[in-house]
Amino acid sequence: LSISLLLMALITVPLYFTFANLVERGRIMDQIPRGQFELAGLQVRLRDISVRVGPSIPLVRVGMSSSQHIREEHVEALKDLISERIGEPVYLEVQFYLRR
Repeated sequence: LSISLLLMALITVPLYFTFANLVERGRIMDQIPRGQFELAGLQVRLRDISVRVGPSIPLVRVGMSSSQHIREEHVEALKDLISERIGEPVYLEVQFYLRR
């Protein structure tokens, strides 16, 4: 009986943490804007969105494309928007794409 309980605990604990991580990632992904929208006066499109949730601040990676030059103020505006929507700070990595 004790061996069965130990095996069950060894299987259940990692599954619980994995499930909690997936739920948190999904919650954050649902709050990130998708498609084309205006950001600090510039029309941008987000794509290739991914989220990594760890023990500290979540890491959000996005591809941002625009027909005009994307500046640091646009990245900061996106970071602030995401942080405001999820209610916590995030690290943001952005890959830029220039549409012509």
